[in-house]
Amino acid sequence: MSAKSDVLSKLKAVVDKPQPANCAFAEWMSASKAAEYTVSSVSTLAKLRLKGGGPRFCRIGRAIRYRRSDLDEWLIASSRRSTSDTGDER
Repeated sequence: MSAKSDVLSKLKAVVDKPQPANCAFAEWMSASKAAEYTVSSVSTLAKLRLKGGGPRFCRIGRAIRYRRSDLDEWLIASSRRSTSDTGDER
């Protein structure tokens, strides 16, 4: 086995290794995965990033990432009992 193939096989083993549930890496997701998770569109999340009022996000270069806990917090804060509920009395 060559050194290059040995390094590649070790790298593949690390990448393919299942991440623990409490791993910080496992909690971050792309805009498309966040849209799927929140049952909204990527466009809606983009508009909310621009105008405000959406979930917290992180920009890494051109990539947008959302943390699952921030999405959960935003969904809970956005819940209402009726259409006339403004959410002010929480």
